[in-house]
Amino acid sequence: GSTSHCGLSGTEHPVSTFRCKRQMDKSKTAEKPCEFFKVNIHEERTAAYVARSMPFLVFLVTVCVLTLGVLRNTVLLLTVTAALNVAMWLWVVSMGITCIYGVYRAQETIEHAEKAKMQEKPGPKSDAAQDPEKIDKEPEPEEASPKKAPVSHVVEEKVRHIVVIPNYKEPENLLDDTLQSLSEVTGSKDLWVILAMEAREKEAEAKAKNLEAKYTCFAKIMSHFHPENLEEIHLDGSREAEVKGKASNLKSAVKKVCEEVDKETTDEEKGSKTVQLTSRPTDVLTVIDADVILHPMYFAHISREFVA
Repeated sequence: GSTSHCGLSGTEHPVSTFRCKRQMDKSKTAEKPCEFFKVNIHEERTAAYVARSMPFLVFLVTVCVLTLGVLRNTVLLLTVTAALNVAMWLWVVSMGITCIYGVYRAQETIEHAEKAKMQEKPGPKSDAAQDPEKIDKEPEPEEASPKKAPVSHVVEEKVRHIVVIPNYKEPENLLDDTLQSLSEVTGSKDLWVILAMEAREKEAEAKAKNLEAKYTCFAKIMSHFHPENLEEIHLDGSREAEVKGKASNLKSAVKKVCEEVDKETTDEEKGSKTVQLTSRPTDVLTVIDADVILHPMYFAHISREFVA
């Protein structure tokens, strides 16, 4: 599973200073910035064709060089094979080292979090509670000091976690285990959980209905069914059928999440004449697989890191 941090309630995407020809006004008097983050390799422009063909070109060049080495130049063959061998082992060793280091850091973080939780104690009792004789005594007035700074009221930033679980033809008991683990995390009552399912799966609606009825402990649990036969419109104006898979499922689900957050914000503004921006939570989006079991203090740790 991976975590991605984003303020869904009001954060705008960055825009590029580059300009798209298709977004230019005919009179060229008004230009709009190109949304470069929407560029993909399925477009019909030259750069997209080059990007799509690059893996095959690399493979083809490698095969040609190896063939040339076998037929004409033994030194070239040994050099290429040695380079490929070194690259493979560098990747294997670096992956192993980083995995060991990651496990060590994760274990260290968990131990510190658990130790901090065990050391948490209720706040000290007031002087009146510790000494009953002080109850009847009036507090002595403090001397006014012109240098004393006014007390500032700091509003603690609120973090709300939204968990999206993309899945397709996953067993219901597997999703049940995942939701059960989410219900046991610290702050589970404030979680938003979205089951990102596919409309083309026949059993999807029944599974979603059962799981939503069982797990009412979350602040919100809902299902989104990614529709079939959608069309993708690219920046260059080309169109093609949407590619079925996890990415398209997740894209549709996150779009639905943004709509729900915007709807909630709009309802709050309608219900109150003055809406305090500081009272609105900052939403942190987390995407996990259907078989992920998170540590009970995972979201508490992410919240601390996020507001730090």
